[in-house]
Amino acid sequence: MADRYSKEIALVYAKDDVLRHFSVPRFKLSKLELDMPVLVSAVEVSSLIKFQMPRDAFRISILNKLTDFVTLVRAAKPGGNPDPVKGADGPRPIRSDGIEPSIDAFFDRLVALRDLSRPEELIASNWNEISTKMLAINDIPIESAKTKPVSDLIARTLPPVIEMIKANLSVPKNTIDRLQINPQTNVVKDGSTDTSVFTIKAELIEEGVIVKSLKDDKTGAVSPVVEFE
Repeated sequence: MADRYSKEIALVYAKDDVLRHFSVPRFKLSKLELDMPVLVSAVEVSSLIKFQMPRDAFRISILNKLTDFVTLVRAAKPGGNPDPVKGADGPRPIRSDGIEPSIDAFFDRLVALRDLSRPEELIASNWNEISTKMLAINDIPIESAKTKPVSDLIARTLPPVIEMIKANLSVPKNTIDRLQINPQTNVVKDGSTDTSVFTIKAELIEEGVIVKSLKDDKTGAVSPVVEFE
């Protein structure tokens, strides 16, 4: 309201040959402090979910699950082999040489991911990768992983892996991202509790405004200009 009145005065001054050289009177608040109660209407919180399982324990758990997986695949006789479980000297042991780097890479991806609120997709892609590699290590053709019996086994052995990983997730930190507030006086008065209302201490600083007249040298047109300090 004060600025609107100052504008009217400025236009009057601009039309007067003497007053045009005077500064325009203007009401100015150099500083205004406010204590304003507001009602918290909603809170947006983000949680930092991290994987807390030790690396060695993770290796052992995943390796055990991979061993069970290969046992199931051998029993399913993928590729039509007559007896993939037995070799010339009896039952063939399940090998795991070379699989540890893949398990470690799986672990590192879990630890590095900032938000593990929905880890299923990450777990599924890694489990598919290391289970397929485990087949190759045990001389089971990788092509068999694309067959329905083996792909069904990969899908069937995935839930225990997801369950194990989720059991080792923790929330070390919760962060309030945003508070939605309602400053309406009647709402604050009637709908508040001791825990839903807080006070904003605000300081408003008003620096000032200058009204000038600029003349275009080419056209001779004069126009008022507002500049802010």
